[in-house]
Formats: sequence, structure tokens, C-alpha cells
Amino acid sequence: MTSMSTYRIWLSPEVDLAEAEDTLRLSMFAAEGLYGAARVLLAVRYEVVSARRTILIDATTREGVSVARIFSALALREFGEGSMAVSRPASATARAIGRRLHDESGPDAP
Repeated sequence: MTSMSTYRIWLSPEVDLAEAEDTLRLSMFAAEGLYGAARVLLAVRYEVVSARRTILIDATTREGVSVARIFSALALREFGEGSMAVSRPASATARAIGRRLHDESGPDAP
């Protein structure tokens, strides 16, 4: 998973990682209600990085984005506000603007 196509969800130390992963599985089941089990199985990828207290969810598919949204909603309810921080993938437009700004600043720019 590349950083531009992955939701990165950092969990606070108070959150039990096993419970967070259970919530992620529940999010997968909920997405199956929207898309069907086979489609979710084929389209959604995630990784739990215990050492960094981080969950990575692939956002290159509609199904993956749905799982990330469902997980975020459930985790906020279950663990409370302030229990996690989420960085979302940049849109193609944001990436293009970033490249353009970088190109315009030239090689000697800070």
C-alpha cells in the first residue's frame, strides 16, 4: 500500500489493539452488506502494524474507502474522540497541486 492510497489510523495507547482489529472486522462485515462478501474479500486490503499502533486501510477501491469510513465511525463510538488520528490519502487534484508547487519552486527552494 502506498501512502497516497492508504488511510493511516493511529490509535492512542488507551485503545486495545485486539479490540480495534475486531472493530475493523466488523467494518468488513458491514461493507459486505453493501457490496457482497466476495467483492469485499477481493477489493479490500488492510494491515495492522502493532509496533506503531496503526491500522492501514487500502483506499484505492470504493469498498476500501467504505471500510475506512465505517471503521472510523465505529471506532469513534467505541473508543471515544481523541482515541485515534486519521490521515487520508491525497486526492489526485491535491497531488497535482503539490507537484506543480514543487516544480514551480525550483530545485533550490527550501
